[in-house]
Amino acid sequence: MNLSKLPNTDLHQMCLRGDESAWAYIYNYALCISRSPRWRLRESPEDTAQGIVCHLLGKGIDQVRDPNTFRGFVRSVAINFIRDSFKKRELQCSSLDSRCNDDNHHGLDPKSHAPGPEELVLENSLLQVIDKGLASLSEQCRTSLTGYIDYKMGFYKSYAALAKEFEIGVGTLSSRVTRCLDQLRQVKTIQGWMEA
Repeated sequence: MNLSKLPNTDLHQMCLRGDESAWAYIYNYALCISRSPRWRLRESPEDTAQGIVCHLLGKGIDQVRDPNTFRGFVRSVAINFIRDSFKKRELQCSSLDSRCNDDNHHGLDPKSHAPGPEELVLENSLLQVIDKGLASLSEQCRTSLTGYIDYKMGFYKSYAALAKEFEIGVGTLSSRVTRCLDQLRQVKTIQGWMEA
């Protein structure tokens, strides 16, 4: 059974019944969210996903108000769980003297904030999927979304500056970008990334 195509309400009911395959799907869903390069987790994504599922099993699933939005609820719980893990993290004190032989004292070994090889491959793969998705859209949508991406990356001071560049009003640009993003979400490869 392909649970990714199962309606939210059915998936929610399966989880409430304790269906093992439904919970395995929820674990994999949480794992995909945990593996996002933006988090830079100190613990493994697998441990984080397991913590998310334990939270849902413990009390989280009882808070679902609308079973029609169950996957969105799980996504919100996962993101909040990850964000909360940063708040709980204790500061680790390290000796500046790397010559210490005591197990409790380690030399200062700062973590790199640069993305690792796996993150780079994931980002490049996503960029290729987005490029292919954009190529399948109309010229107007490609231009609008490229400008919108430039705006999000800070190449334009404001949304109004972007609208001025296109010589249209902010409202017109906003509705065009929304329409084009909806079209982009319908591209099969993009849908695959969103569901993963």
